[in-house]
Amino acid sequence: VDKARAALEESKDVYIPSVSAGSGLGYSYGFPVGQPSIFNFTSQSLIFNYSQRDYVRAARSALEAANHALKDAREIVAEDAAISFLALDRDTQRQATLAEQAGFAARLVGIVQQRLDAGQDTAIGLTSARLSEAQIRLARLRADDEVAIDQAHLARLVGLPAQALTVSSSSVPAFPVASGEASGVSAASHPAVQAAYATALSKRQIAFGDSRYLSRPQIYFAAKYKRF
Repeated sequence: VDKARAALEESKDVYIPSVSAGSGLGYSYGFPVGQPSIFNFTSQSLIFNYSQRDYVRAARSALEAANHALKDAREIVAEDAAISFLALDRDTQRQATLAEQAGFAARLVGIVQQRLDAGQDTAIGLTSARLSEAQIRLARLRADDEVAIDQAHLARLVGLPAQALTVSSSSVPAFPVASGEASGVSAASHPAVQAAYATALSKRQIAFGDSRYLSRPQIYFAAKYKRF
């Protein structure tokens, strides 16, 4: 956006005279012989150009496209933060549920072991109970990894440390019920689509200005003053 705004200002500043100063003291040889000057001033600017108006419009459209692209980037980051928040909340609940299931599985292994010692169960039953406990332990390890990944990603988005970053399930609003009616939002109103249209319009205006640049007259202002 800053670059596009600077380009727009630059396209307008060609109408403002630019002034340069210098000095030409010393001798010169050859032909034609130049005259040494104590000081000199030069000023020039654009007065009229058929294509310059198109270039200004193109720069203005480019600035509009940059603003739409910035809005789209902000919405993408906001959406990513919301999804990461919900994912961390889901992973935290899953982690708590798996911890509870791990306690039940350990208790089941103890019960089956007691039944096996009493001759009321088989070794296969104990092996199945231990397998279920191992599967739950593996699921807990995966859940811990997902929690750590979501915490780190959300921390980068919100600018907070990832350690002990938790979410509150009560802060998640209820999802609205789909009514089945059209929302009235078209794809053309999306910032990315609007940025694409503005970029295409800017390129069109540049091309239109270039097509008339060589075939139309141009008027410039120039002034020079030298003190010999």
